[in-house]
Amino acid sequence: MAICTMLFSIWTDKLLSFKDKFKVGKFWDHQGSRSTVKTPQSGMNGSAELWSDQVIESIEAIEYLGTTELSDDEITEGGKINEA
Repeated sequence: MAICTMLFSIWTDKLLSFKDKFKVGKFWDHQGSRSTVKTPQSGMNGSAELWSDQVIESIEAIEYLGTTELSDDEITEGGKINEA
């Protein structure tokens, strides 16, 4: 499982495909101790990073969680996401 952040204007842009939106998103991998399906891109949890096209194309489901005004560093440190 991973969390992705992007500018709200990108998320709501109807002219962009999901792939194009996620190409500019920052991802934080959250791999459980028993996860064997996918390996984290960086090898550790909590890193804000861009994903390759191949990894973006392997996304199986998306759930909108809400918005945040926190920076990447604040999210990495455990900030809260506002509920939608």
